Amino acid sequence: MEEKDKTMLENVMQEVRKSEKWLRALYMILFIVIVELTKTLLFAIVVLQFILVLFTNRQNSNLLKFSKALSRYVYEIYLYLTYNAETKPFPFGDWPKVS
Repeated sequence: MEEKDKTMLENVMQEVRKSEKWLRALYMILFIVIVELTKTLLFAIVVLQFILVLFTNRQNSNLLKFSKALSRYVYEIYLYLTYNAETKPFPFGDWPKVS
């Protein structure tokens, strides 16, 4: 193996050993689990909101606000998971604000 190849391999191995990358991987696993849980919660909200509209012909404003915040939260998680954001979402950051 050439000296240049050895140097490149050593550089790669140093990058792989960096603890902050492995810590981010743990956060990513946690947020993937959270996204899977929120899918179930969002599905329940969709069904409940539909039932309310079906029988009362009105949307529940509390469910609207919560589902909007939850949707933004999932979006923030996806931004973090895809390296488009470095800020960790809730519970390590703030809960998304909705108007």
